[in-house]
Amino acid sequence: MALKENIEVEFNEKDFKHNFLEQSEFTVMWPRYREEYLKTNEKLLQEKLQEIKLSLDINYSERYFTVSTTNKTRDPYIIIKGRDMLKLIARGMNLNEASLILKDGFTSEIIVPKELKKEVFLKRKARLVGPNDVTLKALRMLTDCHIVLQTDTISIVGPFKGVTQVVSVVDSCFYENIHPVYLIKKLITFKELQNDKSKKDLDWNIYFPQIKAKKQKNRKSKIDKREKNDKMPLPPPKSNLDKLIETGEYFLDDKKDSKKRKNKKNEKYILPEE
Repeated sequence: MALKENIEVEFNEKDFKHNFLEQSEFTVMWPRYREEYLKTNEKLLQEKLQEIKLSLDINYSERYFTVSTTNKTRDPYIIIKGRDMLKLIARGMNLNEASLILKDGFTSEIIVPKELKKEVFLKRKARLVGPNDVTLKALRMLTDCHIVLQTDTISIVGPFKGVTQVVSVVDSCFYENIHPVYLIKKLITFKELQNDKSKKDLDWNIYFPQIKAKKQKNRKSKIDKREKNDKMPLPPPKSNLDKLIETGEYFLDDKKDSKKRKNKKNEKYILPEE
């Protein structure tokens, strides 16, 4: 008996008659600049979480969410989705876009590019956005995802396949230094090949643009390179002064000079004979 490749199981709350034995909760921090948006949309946010039978508490003094299950909660995974929705809102995404994560078949990803200098990060971020947001809009249309770039994070929500494609584009853009335009062309070609049934059994790699990652040249300070010699350098030739010091004549001469000086001083004090 052949097994089915894709088996879809729908969740039904009626299958779970009793409440959970333990309460689950998550805490999510949010930045100060989101305070005004949260105060304006707090009622809508509370209603959205009440629909999925979760409770929400917003602490404005310490700036964090607390989402938890209730006695009415029956879906064991919905608390994870509620937490992810709040993470997206904290990163600058609107409530309508972030709430897509609550649907089946949707996922999210928050990317924080690391190990990049500030100048490099800003340049590659501008590349990903493009002039007048053209590149970002094209990426959204091709992947059916919502993408928000906020300070140093990139938040994505959409179908599993689309989110995977966006993550691949972002990683290639930031870490492999590949321009996103080439990656978008690759996505367009991929979509066209999917719709063309005549090319179903062909190797699609020949249709994709060949992209090579560019390595950034590190600017190194100029250092004087000196040749290394394992041999000891020859000592300088001995001067006459060195020879006199070795033989001791130098010190004898000093003693003679000092005696002469003493004799001269004594001669001054000797009275002449009458």
